[in-house]
Amino acid sequence: MKNTILDLFAEKDPGNEKTNTRFLTGIRFALIGNFTAKKSELTKKIVKYGGDKKTTLSKDSNVVVMGAEPKDKDIEKLDILKHDGFDIPRITEKDLIDILEKRNISFSFPKVTKKVIIDYDFIFDPKYRCLKKISEDGITHCLGNREIFVYRNDVNIHLLWQIIGNLAGSARPTFDPYDTDYIMLDKSTIEQLRKGVKDDLILLIEDTYNKSKSEKFNYKFIREAEFMDFAKDRSERVHDNITLDLINKYESN
Repeated sequence: MKNTILDLFAEKDPGNEKTNTRFLTGIRFALIGNFTAKKSELTKKIVKYGGDKKTTLSKDSNVVVMGAEPKDKDIEKLDILKHDGFDIPRITEKDLIDILEKRNISFSFPKVTKKVIIDYDFIFDPKYRCLKKISEDGITHCLGNREIFVYRNDVNIHLLWQIIGNLAGSARPTFDPYDTDYIMLDKSTIEQLRKGVKDDLILLIEDTYNKSKSEKFNYKFIREAEFMDFAKDRSERVHDNITLDLINKYESN
């Protein structure tokens, strides 16, 4: 029989028959959706046994109790929290009732540790709004005065940096979780992610963000191929031969 989330967190101690009246101390439950019992009654019991009286959803929630028909905004908030690295365990109303009724059960819902996991959908799923379009109208663009992380061990990388600079962006060779605005993805990184493989760039971003104090993954990704197409088209339209020369040199290598 497949374990439920409750089973995975529960560690029964058959030798402990004493009822612990404060067995929920330090645990914050988030209640979302509709319940057969009144939320106020569930909250009262949670608090009675030592649980936190705050039952709204946040990164500080230890566990989410999923009722029927949760609101779209709550599901969206869960998705955003997971995107930021806070993947909060979920249980059902029945699981919660079991917890409240079997007060001699020993279990653990520890504080969720921030751990962002970047895969293909993380970047390209529209609901996360992680992929930034270079230009909406083909003329203006989003790069002006922005810090763009370009990760590449390439002897010609300085050409790409110059092209970015010519479009008023600022290329940087290091990822700063506090100052970076955009992360440039080349074709190889995207293809690897599509196959479920993370290259050094993705691993570096995960590791740096997870070790930082930042709690919001606000960085946007831009595609190098889209950037180069826009830079070339723009340079041709405004007769920017200097940038066109840089683009031709970069693409030829």
